[in-house]
Amino acid sequence: MLSVAVISINASAKIWRINNNPGVMADFSDPQNAINSASVHNDDTLYFEASPTVYNGFTLTKRLVLIGLGYFINGSYVNPGLQASTTNAVLSSLTIDTLGSGSQIIGLEMPPISANTSGVGADNITFTRCYLGFFNGGATPQKGYVAKNWKINKCFIAWPFYGYSINPDSWQITNSIFLSSFVLNSPNTINCLLRNNFFNQDVQIFNVYFANNIIPSAGFTRSNCTVKNNTSTGSAFTDPLDLANGNNNESVASVFIGGNPYIDNYYRLNPTYESSAAADGETVNGVTVKRGPFGTADPYRLSGIPAIPSIYTFTVPASVASTATTMPVTISTRSNN
Repeated sequence: MLSVAVISINASAKIWRINNNPGVMADFSDPQNAINSASVHNDDTLYFEASPTVYNGFTLTKRLVLIGLGYFINGSYVNPGLQASTTNAVLSSLTIDTLGSGSQIIGLEMPPISANTSGVGADNITFTRCYLGFFNGGATPQKGYVAKNWKINKCFIAWPFYGYSINPDSWQITNSIFLSSFVLNSPNTINCLLRNNFFNQDVQIFNVYFANNIIPSAGFTRSNCTVKNNTSTGSAFTDPLDLANGNNNESVASVFIGGNPYIDNYYRLNPTYESSAAADGETVNGVTVKRGPFGTADPYRLSGIPAIPSIYTFTVPASVASTATTMPVTISTRSNN
């Protein structure tokens, strides 16, 4: 479980509550104050609690674990029954400084201009089960700046993803959904893996191992890449070598279960397609998985609910007699592994 992994980082690490609701007695109401506090140390955890007010942006200058409630739990696009709370925790922006190397960001929602990596050079950053807006790594490679060993796993990225200037080294981007442009084509990109993702718009990659992904019909540009067992929802794969490496072309209607394309539930595989050989991904260690974010033994998770226990229903009576000494309450929980 993730909670065990977090504890194992440092047995003395502390958990801090972040809540900006008026009148709530949390440890901090502003995340930057938590980061700046001398009481908050490397490997501590910041829990962002539900709030209708967006949390102020901040610069991550310590190695921390940041945990939210997930996304698509309120508003127009909802996966029902995953969180009792109908309010989530949203960050206005996040800047990652090199001092934040080793941090984990889990289950948080960050709207456009949110994952701004102006502190390029941070290493070992993990985003998992997050809703990311505009991921800005800059448009021009910066000499001497290298970001090593980033992991982006089970995330929903709604706006353009630019990882150009950070010169990615050994990144792993897996089981994620990208609704807009994806650019990871710095000439200094080294040894990156993109597996079991969905890309809705143009993809530009350099020096990447690209397998088991689903891409659009056009706008696929690659250089010095291994491209195997991917599906285009159109006609991106016509070269005989691509076809010989297990890449194919299918219609959008045949690939996905459908619904609203602005919510993650849409990108589950159509059962008919999923059961076909055309959906088979690359075989790794004797196991053949399916293509796309939901196609592995550890698939994308709807709404990015963190892999820790959560309350998904909470029921209390509408009224209680003034003479009552007890009140029946129903709480349902799940582990979300």
